[in-house]
Amino acid sequence: MKGRIIALAIAAFLALAGTAGAATFSSHVLCGSSCGTLVATKGSGQLRLTATGTAYGSVGSGTIAVKDLSNNGYRDFSVAGWSRSWQKNGFTFYSGRNLSFFVSTTWTVKIYGKSGITSSATAKGHGFIKGSGTWSRNSHGSKSWPSAGQTFDLSASS
Repeated sequence: MKGRIIALAIAAFLALAGTAGAATFSSHVLCGSSCGTLVATKGSGQLRLTATGTAYGSVGSGTIAVKDLSNNGYRDFSVAGWSRSWQKNGFTFYSGRNLSFFVSTTWTVKIYGKSGITSSATAKGHGFIKGSGTWSRNSHGSKSWPSAGQTFDLSASS
């Protein structure tokens, strides 16, 4: 029995590692060596990104708006957990509790969260962050979200 549990744990780890590796590979195919990374956690407020690459995350309570800028004929994003959706100015808005999202190619994501904003991106572009929580770019150490708001570049050199 103990051997089965260990085997299942190893299989689950390999499956997750394969998924994470695929997301990273996809990002680097899209933006190459110019990709930067962003990690935002335990946030409330606003987080906006316009970039080429991949991003994913979740929101405990709030709204996620996505605009697919790729013009490739495919919908290169998904949002789950929403209770209401609508469209405005080329964006599709999703609101509710326990939302999650994934975007790839070229996109804009706007997150307005009352609680629980967590996001990770490997991409090249720019963004804006305002509220409370912790965030870092390119593994330069965590800092608090700026309460007055801050624009930023997302690239390997930022």
